[in-house]
This record gives sequence, C-alpha cells and structure tokens, in this order.
Amino acid sequence: MRKAISLIIVIVIFTACAVKVKTVEDSEDKNKAVKAEEWFNKAAEAKSLDEKIECYKQAIAMNPDYVKAHVKLGDSYSRKGVLDEAILEYQKAIAINPDNFWAHYNLGVAYGKKEMVDEAIPEYQKAIAINPDNFWAHNNLGIAYGKKGMVDEAILEYKKAIDIDPKNAAAYCNLGLAYKEKGMLEEALWEIQRAVLINPKKATVRYNLGTVYVEKGILDEAIYEFKIAIEINPGFAKAYHDLGLVYGKKEMMDEAIAEFEKVIAIYPDYADAHNNLAVICLKKGLKPLAADHSYEAGMLYLDKGNRESALEAFEILKQTGSKEQEQALFEKLYQKGKHKKDESS
Repeated sequence: MRKAISLIIVIVIFTACAVKVKTVEDSEDKNKAVKAEEWFNKAAEAKSLDEKIECYKQAIAMNPDYVKAHVKLGDSYSRKGVLDEAILEYQKAIAINPDNFWAHYNLGVAYGKKEMVDEAIPEYQKAIAINPDNFWAHNNLGIAYGKKGMVDEAILEYKKAIDIDPKNAAAYCNLGLAYKEKGMLEEALWEIQRAVLINPKKATVRYNLGTVYVEKGILDEAIYEFKIAIEINPGFAKAYHDLGLVYGKKEMMDEAIAEFEKVIAIYPDYADAHNNLAVICLKKGLKPLAADHSYEAGMLYLDKGNRESALEAFEILKQTGSKEQEQALFEKLYQKGKHKKDESS
C-alpha cells in the first residue's frame, strides 16, 4: 500500500513538473511572439530600407516561422535591388505556408526582375490559384507570357485583369501591345486609346499609343503622342528616340538630329541613338558627325555583345572617310570575332 502511495506521489510530482516546464516553454514562446510582433511593427516606422531590413531580421530571429516577416523582408530586399536575398525570403515564407498569396506573387515579381520568366510564370499561376481576383497577378502573368512569345495566353490574362478592374489602364495598354504584336493594329489602337482615357497623364501609355500610330503610318499622330509622353516625363529617352525616327521618316532631318542629340544627352550609351544620328548626319553631308556617332555606336554595340549591329555601324563609318576611326573599329570587330571563335573551338 505504501509503495502504491509513493508511486502515485512520484507520478503527481513528475506531472506537475512537466506541466510547469510546458507552461514555462509556452510563456517563453508567447514572449518571443510578442517581441517578434514589436520588431515587425517597428519596421513600419523605420525611415530607411536598411532599418526596415534589420527590424524584420530581428522579428524572424524571435519567431523563425513568422511568414509575414519573411515576406516583408523579401519586399525590402527587392526594393533595394538585392533580388537573390529577396527570392530566398519568399521561398522561406512558402516553405512555412505554401498558401500565402503574397509570397508566391512577390516571388514571381522578383523572378521577373531577374528575367527568369520560366520561374516567374508558375509563381503567378500559384498566386492566382490562391486568389483568382487579383488584378496584378493576372496582368503580370500576361507580361510573362508575352516575354515567352505566348501572345494568345497573354491576351487572355489581360482580359481577365480588365474584368477584375475595368478602371486600371495597365491591362488595356498591355492588351493593346499584345494585339500590336499579332499585327491586329485596329484592336491595338482601340485598347491603348481606352488606357489613355483612363490615365491620360501616364507617359508610357502615350508613348505606346504613338508606337501604334507609327505602325499604322499615321505619323503626325505619332509625333503628337511622343511629344505628350516627353512633356509628362522629360527624361523619357525612348520617346525622344522614336520621335527622331518619325522625323527621319518625314525627311525632317534637323528635327531628327535634335531629338537624337537629346537622347544622347540623357543616356550617352544609347547605341541606337548614336547609330540613327549617324545615318541622318550622313544624309545631310555632315560626315565628321556621322563618323563620330557611327564609331561610338559600333563600340557600344560591341561592348554589349551585338556584333551584327556593330557591323552595320561599321558600314556607315566606311562612308564617312574617317580612316582612323574606321581602322580602330575594324580592329575591335576583328578582336571580338576572334575571341568568339576561340570560345567556340
């Protein structure tokens, strides 16, 4: 009897100790969760990205399974341009909770920024499976499909995005560009005009409308749209460039030269601007300028690994009579060509 009583006492003491240990552990976990939440909230008040990153790291140190903190840390890394670290944080969030929409969506965005389209597409698809009514997931999936040449699939996604938010100009504009790629210019014009009606102050929308007018041969309308785009965004180098091309088509050579020079002032390494400026200068008999810009274009093309375009610039340069620059570009073309052969052998 005494043995039985002793055994019961031991069991009661052991159980009490176990409960006490579990209570202590639960209390510690609760305290860590509270501290993690405090660090997470501090991040919202932080003024710099580095401060936000540190706050989210501290939150995760307190609670490694804090999905929101992993996602927000990934967002901060993405905004800072540290995409590999961003991807890692989104992947950690997904490992903890595979049904988190923002982890999949933002992982798709990060892959998109790295031009990893094959990886981005399934992440957008998973995000849509979780939340089929998110405008940007459909829109971005459409963009990814477009980059893969899957234009019909892209069109379908843009239409879904428009169904979700008919007042968002982005999907109309992207749908118009997809139609343009298919040569459906009337449909393209209609969709991008709808985007302009929604957001007339968006420079890229006005620019894209201009590109459709160029395709349709309505050059005066294209000039108008490119000028509006530049007025909205005076640093829009591509709009200046394409405006210069249109002026060139209209034989307005002085105006074309002025636009290409503006491009180069904004973006000195814009190879196409140098090359097109060289073409116009050659037509006007400005051979020294043509030589300088065709030489510059050729060198820039070679630096970017575009030997075919560099050869086109070289052909322009040969017509200027600048033997010194011609020889220098020829030697670089030869060296690049020889290097390529050595790599392939």
